[in-house]
Amino acid sequence: MKDGQWWDVTWSPISGCTPISEGCQNCYAKRMAQRLKGRYGYPADDPFRPGVMHNDVIHKPAHGKKPRKIFVCSMGDIFHKDVDWNHLFAVWQMMGMIKRHTFIVLTKRPENALSHLTGSLGFHLKRQDWCRPNAWPLPNVWLGVTAENQQRADERIPILLQIPAAVRFVSIE
Repeated sequence: MKDGQWWDVTWSPISGCTPISEGCQNCYAKRMAQRLKGRYGYPADDPFRPGVMHNDVIHKPAHGKKPRKIFVCSMGDIFHKDVDWNHLFAVWQMMGMIKRHTFIVLTKRPENALSHLTGSLGFHLKRQDWCRPNAWPLPNVWLGVTAENQQRADERIPILLQIPAAVRFVSIE
């Protein structure tokens, strides 16, 4: 792990986003997607289109035996409104089944995370065979919000505290 880096590897089964706040002004993921457009599943016409599913990497965490800290969807926001429910379910299902890794999920949209994880997504995940007994919230998933200033911290942290998560964190940018 590099100094200051809180993950071992990234895993982006879903990519893309749209600006939601001033913290999006210098988005590294958007710049990277522009470089990757037309390649590796990034659409040529709109490489940072929200909700693009990369089926070729969905099973990537299952490979290798060494436990890792995995930054999930570093190339977008997994809780963007345009992410298909089935794609979201597939990602959370993979995180639940691969218990040796710690999955780190970061969003600027905690209201969507709260809605999904206390709604139908959470309901269906809790009923999976691999999620028993008493494995909700998923013990190997850390859920965090980005706070680029005090206003965003005041908006996002109270919502974060309502979301079922084994570990909650704030990324100050």
